[in-house]
Amino acid sequence: MDPTPDGPPDSIGGPNTNCSDLHRSYAWYASVLGLDLQVRLNPKRLQPQSAGSLGDILRDPDGTRYTGEYDFDAAIMVPRPDHRNGVDLLQWKVPGAYGRAYQQANHLGMINLTYQVNDVDVVYQKLLRILPDPGQHIVAPPETWDLGSFGVKKTLNILDPDGVMFQFMAETHSPSAAP
Repeated sequence: MDPTPDGPPDSIGGPNTNCSDLHRSYAWYASVLGLDLQVRLNPKRLQPQSAGSLGDILRDPDGTRYTGEYDFDAAIMVPRPDHRNGVDLLQWKVPGAYGRAYQQANHLGMINLTYQVNDVDVVYQKLLRILPDPGQHIVAPPETWDLGSFGVKKTLNILDPDGVMFQFMAETHSPSAAP
């Protein structure tokens, strides 16, 4: 889809990241990833399944379809520089959250969210300073990956408090503005 003519750049609306404790995750995303609150979504009462597709595919821990009313608490958080491409932190209240984040990189579905940064090594050094237990969140020191036609990129993978993976990748800078 082409961008909106004469409008601001289009962006991702915010992938949902389910979390087990919204307050804990909010504090981590703000202090570690540098995200700010854009909007809080917290219904005052239970929502019926007819309220839209948000509740149509909920499951109980045994895998059966959840058919009751639902409730959630969410915070959409955005990067400080431009407030685009945020993350929707979502804690399911009814039915409650269960399970764990994908641990295998070849599992179907989203496995991580990548932020392009100017210098992966600078991000790594900052994380070593600000994380109370870096070994709990940093998957490995920065690595260099051969990504074929996308080039060789330095990357760093970290885990949020629930084990959701985030990746920092060296930003691609084109030598020319023209293709």
